Amino acid sequence: MSTPNRRYKGLLLDFGGVITTDFFASIDDHLQRLGLPRGHFRQLVTADPAGRALYQRVERGEVSQSAFECQLAALLRVEPDGLIASMLAGLRPDQRIIQAAARARAAGILVGVITNSWGTGPIDPYASYHLNERYDAVIVSGEVGIRKPDPAVYLLAAEKLGLPTGACVLVDDVAANLPQQPSSAWPPSTTTTAPRPSENSSGSSASTSRSLPCWHRIRRAAVRTFHTSTSRPALRAAASGGRPRPAACQV
Repeated sequence: MSTPNRRYKGLLLDFGGVITTDFFASIDDHLQRLGLPRGHFRQLVTADPAGRALYQRVERGEVSQSAFECQLAALLRVEPDGLIASMLAGLRPDQRIIQAAARARAAGILVGVITNSWGTGPIDPYASYHLNERYDAVIVSGEVGIRKPDPAVYLLAAEKLGLPTGACVLVDDVAANLPQQPSSAWPPSTTTTAPRPSENSSGSSASTSRSLPCWHRIRRAAVRTFHTSTSRPALRAAASGGRPRPAACQV
């Protein structure tokens, strides 16, 4: 009989697709109603240079949510009004994950959230989730100017939890967001899901973490323990100042 690995003292959760129901399914559902094929959004923001650049800029907080909506609509060739609200309208709290995280905290595990964000205004997708009350640290990419999978964002999250990175586990619905393994100094990764396609592919599949209601099983959902060589001065420089002001909507 296996025993829990006491090395892990921190759990870092993604927001869309982990704390919520399937993120890309919600987007696909709306765009399909507009006549676009499922997977088109993911293809646009990963394979198309303009779409990928726009997506990364909004996640780093370099472009406002309103400008993102306008420019995204132009790339999709749809009307911009209400686009983001409609794409996110299908998201619901995944209560099994939320309750599992609550039990983890009750057992002494520190739980944080790292989210690649589209901004919080005028649409705030986090408003009803009470993240600051329910979790020990919340990292919103646009607020710190760093997005997953930049190693600096994982170091920042671990520091906010007051833990070394090697004591933390990350759960994400996108394999490409797991910290990469640049050298043998990085611990091995494990995954026991039917994984969601990486950012280089289209389509989606629900994470099996949906049916894993307790801490020792949620930890198996899609994890990689991580270290990073990013220095603290470099992290703080990346996380403060110097970011371009949000761009005006240009289509």
